[in-house]
Amino acid sequence: MAAMVSNPLHEALRNALRIVGPMVEEIDSGIETPFRQFQSGTVWTGPTAKLFGDQFARLRSQARASGERIVGELL
Repeated sequence: MAAMVSNPLHEALRNALRIVGPMVEEIDSGIETPFRQFQSGTVWTGPTAKLFGDQFARLRSQARASGERIVGELL
């Protein structure tokens, strides 16, 4: 029976995941606190704040989805 040989691509993907995973988590947690503070309504109010809040929520969602897709591609 032949011995198993390690796949260098598999190891490279695991290393990439070890590097990228914490970065994605840092981005996710780093955006969460300011987002929650803004959503509390005590930071800024009014029509412009509402527009900014909507855009902030959309960008937060895009950042999270992008991070999940990146990690998913590496798995």
